[in-house]
Formats: sequence, structure tokens, C-alpha cells
Amino acid sequence: MVNLASWLHARAVSVEAVYFEDPDPLVGELRLQGVPVRRLRLVPFVWRLYPWRLIRHLAGRDDVVLHGHMYAWHKGTAVARWREAACVYTQHGYDEGSMRKERSEMKRSAKATEAAVGVSHEVHRLDRKSVV
Repeated sequence: MVNLASWLHARAVSVEAVYFEDPDPLVGELRLQGVPVRRLRLVPFVWRLYPWRLIRHLAGRDDVVLHGHMYAWHKGTAVARWREAACVYTQHGYDEGSMRKERSEMKRSAKATEAAVGVSHEVHRLDRKSVV
């Protein structure tokens, strides 16, 4: 994500990284690359139905593409549905227990996702039908 955001930013494409929970090391790396970073606090559980803070944050912007990692994917697709925007998803690992618990939410999110990227061998070996 840092590489993509930095690459786009260097080519004068408007990029902003938004995070919802405690910052991780990527925040510092993004700022070093000159990529604007912002934290938005979302109300737990409410954001799944109506993530109004993120929708309002993106108001008036054209050509929005949301990119979600792991659980931020669900937030991104919720906004994508409201904004009729594209959403891209990155899955880092595979935990069968989590996948089973998240199955209905994953199905809903998959419908609003334009592309998905798996960054581990476990994810690449998944059969799409076994997940969603």
C-alpha cells in the first residue's frame, strides 16, 4: 500500500491514506513519502450500515477508489456502495475460523469489490467459492 500510494503521489495523482484504529508503522512511512494521512474515528458497529464520517470525508471528490486491507475492506465496501465508487481489497493471510465467522459480511463486501489481491501463498491457494 505504501509503494502504491507513493508511486501515485509522485505522479500527481491525488492520494490520501485514511485509517480508523491505532496507527501502525505504515502511517510514518506514508508521511515520509509525502502522502497525506488522516485518522477517522468511526462509531463501532454503526459504520457497517452507514459509515457517515468516511462518506462525508469523501464528499465532493470525483474518481474515488477505495482500497481496504483485511477488516478495513468492509468499511471500504460500505462506502463504495453509498458513493458508487470502486473498491480494491488486499488479503494478507488466511484464517479459516475468521473466514467462517465473516462469511456473510465477506459475501456482501465481495459484491462491491472490483479487484482483490492476495499477498500470501495461503490466500492464492484459496478457491473463491470456498470463501464467498
